[in-house]
Amino acid sequence: MHLRPGAAALAAAACLAGTGAASAPTAVGPEARTIFLSGHSLLDHPLPDDLAALLEASGVAIIWDRQHGAGSSLRERVEGAGTDRDGRPTGPDGGLAGRAYDTLIVTEQHVLPAVLLWNDTVRQLRRLHDRLAAGHPQAVTYFYTPWMALDDKGDPRRWIAYERAAAPIWHCVAAAAGSDLAAKGRRDRIETVPAALALAELIARVTEGAGLPGFTGASVRETVELLVADDVHPTRLGSYYLALVVYVAITGRSPVGLRVPDDLAPERARALQDYVAQGLPEAALPDPDTCAAQLRAGGLDALWDYVERAHGRPEHGFLRAHWARLRQAVQRRWLLWRQPDWNPFRPTG
Repeated sequence: MHLRPGAAALAAAACLAGTGAASAPTAVGPEARTIFLSGHSLLDHPLPDDLAALLEASGVAIIWDRQHGAGSSLRERVEGAGTDRDGRPTGPDGGLAGRAYDTLIVTEQHVLPAVLLWNDTVRQLRRLHDRLAAGHPQAVTYFYTPWMALDDKGDPRRWIAYERAAAPIWHCVAAAAGSDLAAKGRRDRIETVPAALALAELIARVTEGAGLPGFTGASVRETVELLVADDVHPTRLGSYYLALVVYVAITGRSPVGLRVPDDLAPERARALQDYVAQGLPEAALPDPDTCAAQLRAGGLDALWDYVERAHGRPEHGFLRAHWARLRQAVQRRWLLWRQPDWNPFRPTG
């Protein structure tokens, strides 16, 4: 695992707001962030609340809103399906119409092979980012990488291996979506928040490695269940950890010493602050052409194995899940036969 510091803090000279419907930007303080989150249950409460509290505790005023759709794809949200933080329906342009934000945190559905084949994620990510940049020319979009369900919380090694293999592909998604911004002289950017890999590496640390204070359960399963509630959604503590990951990624600051929420055990929360302060995990970043070549050469086959086990079988049973995988393999080969140069990471500009 490689470590990288969080992304450099953004300049906030133009302090923008606009969380209410049709509200106009207003100044909110000497250092401020206006953040929009676009996602589903993996980016749900209490993560936005914890992120806001972390920023405010470090002296940053924050105004935020969101577009939330349960189980939604990025395409669905770009086209306007979802609700804001108060449960009101959001409009077109991913909920950004008529509003200005300096930061977008956005995620996609978590079944990686299917996302690349059928969701048009790179183009949709760029489309939403361009809408963000239209309101703030120095805005930064952070692609928050989603994670697959754990097939066995009593033995998370297969899941950890899957997330380590998936991480470079998710990086390619964000890299491809923003590949031409600098060349065009634009100051906006698309970056990655490696949430999936960060969660996988933390679980590896507490179940296989040196551990962290307060994270030793009676069994591997009990330890994992401190962070993951069912098979995919974070616990209260897991959500706080992911908020720390986002905080470090978007500010470049250490969270050590910031106030711990009252509903968390202080020892565990402080241990997570110390752990995140060491740096975020970073997967090797292949270029988009290399990613596409790997896909055409069957580079997703190992990921499909895990997806069938963790996603297909629990939902559809063994036979239907295996049949679905065979059908998708035929569709994939048909696509490559018709488009031998198929490249879901082709630059969007």
